[in-house]
Amino acid sequence: MPGATQIAHLVSFFSRIEWWRLVPTPQMVLEQPGLASAGKTILASYSVEGDLAVVYTPGDRLIWLDLSAMQTHLEADWFSPRTGQVLPTDIAASGSKIQFHSPDEGDWILLIRKKDLE
Repeated sequence: MPGATQIAHLVSFFSRIEWWRLVPTPQMVLEQPGLASAGKTILASYSVEGDLAVVYTPGDRLIWLDLSAMQTHLEADWFSPRTGQVLPTDIAASGSKIQFHSPDEGDWILLIRKKDLE
C-alpha cells in the first residue's frame, strides 16, 4: 500500500514541526510554474515569526523563493514524501532571490527553519 506509506511519511514530517503556525504565502514563490500548468503549482507557507517555512514542489527541480520575510541564519532540508528521506541542502542566494534545486525528480517538500546557534 504505497499510499498509506506515503501518508505515514507525511505524518512523521509534520509531527516534527509546529505546522499550525504556518500561513499560506504564495508570494514567496518568485517563479510559479503553476501559472502555465496547474499540476506544477508550487505551494509555500511560513510562520509570521519568520523562523519556519514549508514549500511543496510537485516536480520542478529548480525553485526560486523570496525569503526576505524570514529571519537570518536559516537552514534547509529536502524531504521526500514518497520515501521519507531527508537531505540537507545549502541556501544559495542571488540578490533577493534564493534558489533551491530538488535532489531528483518527483515531489519534494523543502523545510526551511531558523538555525539553532547554541
